[in-house]
Amino acid sequence: MILHHFRHLIMSALGLMVTASLVVLSTGCVSVNITPGEGERAKGVSYVAPAAGFVAVKSERGDAVWNNDATGSTIAFQSSCGEVADASLESIAQDLFGGFEDLKDLRSERIPFDGREGLSREVEGKVDGVSTRIHAVIYKKNKCSYVLTLVSLAKTLVADTSNKAATNGDAAAFERFTSNFKAP
Repeated sequence: MILHHFRHLIMSALGLMVTASLVVLSTGCVSVNITPGEGERAKGVSYVAPAAGFVAVKSERGDAVWNNDATGSTIAFQSSCGEVADASLESIAQDLFGGFEDLKDLRSERIPFDGREGLSREVEGKVDGVSTRIHAVIYKKNKCSYVLTLVSLAKTLVADTSNKAATNGDAAAFERFTSNFKAP
């Protein structure tokens, strides 16, 4: 019941974040969405779906979304190709996290990712009063932008990659997912 309520809160609050710019959150637990009509999804993306309790869910907003009902976490990716992919990584991140209350940056760094420079950012904030943590990896390749996310309840610490002992395995599942993700 708590996870269902959490999903409902996230979906309601995140629906308010749809902007004319690039990135918005939504779906089952939470994922990332690029505003409809703002670009086309990438084709030929290669990845290994998360295991260990994650189940694929259908989403019009994400290219691929997996929920872990036991932890309330979601792993997802969203792509957008064409002119909308010209936004800077920081601009995409700003739009992604713009609707959070009490936003705290936990980590933000440029990283090498899939042969490009990416932005790995982890934040914590509130959505409708629910503490939420997101670890996002954002990068661009061949006229497309990609946003890979792990979204979880902040209290579970499943996204805290700096403290592996405190996780329930979802951060490791996200690391495996991102390490196998390849764009054309």
